Amino acid sequence: MGSPYIYLESQTIWASIFLVLLIICRQSRRLIFRSALAAIPLALTQGVYKGVWEPLRIGSLPVGIEDFLFCFLMGGISIALVKCLINNKDYSNSKKINWTRFLIIAPAGLALLTGLYLAGIRSYLNNYISMAIMVILIFSIKRDMWKIFIIGSLSVSIIYTLALQPGFIIWPDLLDLWVKERLSGYTIGSAPIEEVIWSFLFGGTWPLIFFFILDHTDEKRKL
Repeated sequence: MGSPYIYLESQTIWASIFLVLLIICRQSRRLIFRSALAAIPLALTQGVYKGVWEPLRIGSLPVGIEDFLFCFLMGGISIALVKCLINNKDYSNSKKINWTRFLIIAPAGLALLTGLYLAGIRSYLNNYISMAIMVILIFSIKRDMWKIFIIGSLSVSIIYTLALQPGFIIWPDLLDLWVKERLSGYTIGSAPIEEVIWSFLFGGTWPLIFFFILDHTDEKRKL
């Protein structure tokens, strides 16, 4: 019988990727950590997955340390991949927060998640719709950030999907963390297609939001 805390143990996959990227992107470590810390509150959205994603957490809590750790690591990984794959000269490590944009994005995201949840749209669909609308909202304000979305979406979804494959070998019961009856049954390798779609959208949306709030600018164009 395997360990009951597979969710926590499987975080070693993302922690390993996070550490490797910190070594590769050493000039952007501060930015990566800022993104990782900023992503921690996303763990509180785990409620929208109730009924389809029900792992055992330490203390049997609805939101546990595993969720906060996962969001921390994915928040850092997504930004690290964007910074590694896009010329650093094009994207600054700005410390400036555009509070006007923050006050647009934060309430909008919260309202979307809550509104969709109350409307009965839960599980992955809630997250998919919320992220898609956030992307549209940001592009309506700042259209020149398309490169961030594309690079983030492709790189995170590829890394995420590939990294899950050995996870299902190391932890044969890993798939039991999902309620299989609520999944479509389609997979890429061993990864549920729902997870692959989530990683694609998150990989593009989170870096987009993060750089947007940091008043990200293209230094070559001085926008």
